[in-house]
Amino acid sequence: MRDGLPRASASENLRLAGTLFASGFVRGTFILSGPGCALTDRLDTQRRAHELLTELIRRYGGRPVLARGPGGPTLLPLSREDVTRVLAESDDVYAVSTKDKRAAVSPFLGGSLLVSTGAMRPVRRAYVGSVLEHAAHQLDLGRIAEEEARAVRGLVDYDRLEQVWQRVARRCVFGSGARDDTELTALLRRLRRDANWLGLNPRATLRQRVLSRRHDARVRDHLTRAEPGSLAAILAACPGPPEVNLIRQAAFWLMGMSVTVTGLIQTLALLAAHPAHCTRAAEDTGYLRACLMEGLRLWAPVPMLARVTTRETSWYGHELPAGTSVVVPVGALQRHPALPYADRFCPEAWPVPAADDSCPAAAGAAPAPDEPWIAPFSRGQGQCKGMEIALQTGTAFLAQILATRQPEAVASPLRPPGPLPRTLNPLRLRVALHPRR
Repeated sequence: MRDGLPRASASENLRLAGTLFASGFVRGTFILSGPGCALTDRLDTQRRAHELLTELIRRYGGRPVLARGPGGPTLLPLSREDVTRVLAESDDVYAVSTKDKRAAVSPFLGGSLLVSTGAMRPVRRAYVGSVLEHAAHQLDLGRIAEEEARAVRGLVDYDRLEQVWQRVARRCVFGSGARDDTELTALLRRLRRDANWLGLNPRATLRQRVLSRRHDARVRDHLTRAEPGSLAAILAACPGPPEVNLIRQAAFWLMGMSVTVTGLIQTLALLAAHPAHCTRAAEDTGYLRACLMEGLRLWAPVPMLARVTTRETSWYGHELPAGTSVVVPVGALQRHPALPYADRFCPEAWPVPAADDSCPAAAGAAPAPDEPWIAPFSRGQGQCKGMEIALQTGTAFLAQILATRQPEAVASPLRPPGPLPRTLNPLRLRVALHPRR
């Protein structure tokens, strides 16, 4: 151990590359890859990553480990205190906009909060926060989710659920006039697929630049309508500062809502495999919201939270230079062995709001304060600003399904008893929805 900061050995770096860093790339960073998910599922990469991180915690006493990541020296915080420091400290120090992220999505999301750096980030963050706060009080996006969820019946898999959910996403962001604009979603899907290369494929980057012009044009047309009841209407009523590119910010919201479908299919499959939880969730939307958070905890759609230091930072007497990568492996840490419910479906671990709680913000399910590594939507200044919209619409969507349908697991790997699998391929989940009697 040098200067109190342990360094991963050559063999540990090799294992980290295969189980943590490479698996995320293969699975798909911005959109799931079918072959990639099948491969990581077959290799059980999350289990291997969890076992390795547990070894590192035991070997180095829980101190952060300096490893060799894809972009150079990478710090892995592994304790409550160190994870809290990274996620809670200002993003002026631990920047959310990493080099890989900017290379991946700047061609179509440049000017949005996601890739903001320097003095522009607090301006954009304040504006986006204000718009979403207005939306939480003025829009009934849950109604949109309920209306579309009525079409979900029969045998449901990821692809079928995504088709319906994309209609929810388009209506929430742009209004009913965008409901059937499947071309917009197709363009975004192609842009996200090329983003999976993280800027390493020049042909993919060039293709993004070409496609982004068509994508921008469609988003602009929908924003111009400013349809009442949509986020586009809130944007029109709250003109942003010149630092905010409204077209790209709206595109980012659409992409962010698209990711929610992974949590929805996982939660639906969990409820199908746990009938007692399903019965309670069908009667209590607060409990159903906690079930959705559990579905996100058990298999995080974003298994690694990446940051980069903007200035020299001191860790246990060791000075890390500016530009050092910091990766919080939440996908593994959310199944930390210190959690008594690590490998169980345990909605009770989340605070359930009172039935008469009418404040959307107060109704938000949140992990216990002493579990900072449970962060499905990140934490601190890097927390997803659209978290409340995702939870509100996602819960309403599932509630409508459960109101009229009883889910049944089909060849499910999630049936109790026994611990839930560490690695899960959501693209292969199947749930049969039967009419309630």
